[in-house]
Amino acid sequence: PDLAYRLGLGAGQGGATVPVEGDYDVREFFSEAIVPLVQGRRGARDLSLELGYRLSDYSSTGGAPTYKTSASWAPVDALRIRTGYNRATVSPSVLALFFPQRNGLGGSEDLCAGTRPTATPEQCERQGVPRSAYGNILENPAGQYNTLEGGNPRLEQEIANTITAGFVVTPQALAGFSATFDYYRIKVDETIGSLEADDIMKQCVATGNPTLCNLIQRDRFGTLWILPEGRTVTTNQNVGKLESEGLDVTATWARGIGGGALTATTAGTYLLRLAASDG
Repeated sequence: PDLAYRLGLGAGQGGATVPVEGDYDVREFFSEAIVPLVQGRRGARDLSLELGYRLSDYSSTGGAPTYKTSASWAPVDALRIRTGYNRATVSPSVLALFFPQRNGLGGSEDLCAGTRPTATPEQCERQGVPRSAYGNILENPAGQYNTLEGGNPRLEQEIANTITAGFVVTPQALAGFSATFDYYRIKVDETIGSLEADDIMKQCVATGNPTLCNLIQRDRFGTLWILPEGRTVTTNQNVGKLESEGLDVTATWARGIGGGALTATTAGTYLLRLAASDG
């Protein structure tokens, strides 16, 4: 960003836009193989395995092994049945790792503030409010509470597991035509994102999860707004899960015309399930 953005001089800018600086190195080794088990036999025109392995070593997040294994069986020339399993990882980007951390105003409530707090004394103790201070924490009359926002150099990799199964049809009676039908199920753990301050507060009170409660950092007055060190940490975290399940269908038809060719392709996905969650 230029000087005006760095100093936050733009009308309605809402704060300075700071530069991002950071880097990481990665070294990789990978190998793939196709292993034919049976070829050219009756009932098994082709039966083979496909194997793959990759080792990635990031200076930011360490080693990240990924691998795949799949099998395909063609009982006749016009039909191939296939299934596979894949483990994949994604290391966090420079932006996710190194975006400068800064205080902002992202919270709108403190369930342990006021003369009659919403949370109980036990629930408030989990987020740093001693019994002697319960009922004496000042509320912010503006309903705004500090947050610490930005990147997190301690992020880990996202990890995905994928299962697929399907078949390919290439009927001899319809030259140039092929179709594929595949079922897939993908589960991603440790997805990178940031939790909202109010969600952290509510879930800390409801569950007592120490990981969440430790993100609430109170100042010496017990508040989340009087001093800058009173805040809720909303930096990037490995907090999410993602699950997806569906069907992929493609169909292709190629036909020679004169000295050229005409190809028509259609592809679609039917989503059976998509679910995302934090924690």
